[in-house]
Amino acid sequence: MAAPSRHQRAEPPAEARRRTILVVDDDRDAADTIAVLLEATGMSVLSAYSARDGLDQLDECPDICLVISDIRMPGVDGFDFLRVVKHRFPKLPTVLTTGLPVTDDDVVPHGALILQKPFAVEDLKRAVAEQLQLDLDARLDPR
Repeated sequence: MAAPSRHQRAEPPAEARRRTILVVDDDRDAADTIAVLLEATGMSVLSAYSARDGLDQLDECPDICLVISDIRMPGVDGFDFLRVVKHRFPKLPTVLTTGLPVTDDDVVPHGALILQKPFAVEDLKRAVAEQLQLDLDARLDPR
């Protein structure tokens, strides 16, 4: 029997195994980088490369507990995507990311959490932890 590879992943903590994060970004490199960073924390991650693909993933995977989406995407931008997600999945927490400035012309949804690219890994982790805690709080106190 061969010894386990030192590159073999350890089993993620039990609470992380049931949590799947959806990363939506038309820039595949950006989406995949965020996915790798989150997977390193033990989370399961799905990537989608358009808003439409993201909505399809949400319909197909009930284990998604958080959506991270780019704002500036062709077709449907992240703000409109967030509005659709909040309409269809009102308790699903979200984080928006952007490499471009948010302007006065943007109609930013109330309560949107926005990370400016490039962001530090710790900022991403903090945003994810904050949003998942908000989700946990909502489940414990469903007012």
